[in-house]
Amino acid sequence: MAESVTIKYGHFHVESKRMEKILTQEINEHETERIVRNRLEFLDWMNRHFAYKTVLAPDKYK
Repeated sequence: MAESVTIKYGHFHVESKRMEKILTQEINEHETERIVRNRLEFLDWMNRHFAYKTVLAPDKYK
């Protein structure tokens, strides 16, 4: 597989024919809300424990 992977514009690029489809399952609205709530809770926890300062973007990104 490594021979079909190239770096293009700084990103890995895989030939489309090498990609396989992954089946997904349907989830209901309650599960979606639960996932979103848990992610927000995790981000809040991370900010409370590890965000000591705000890092501003360089001028070239403004």
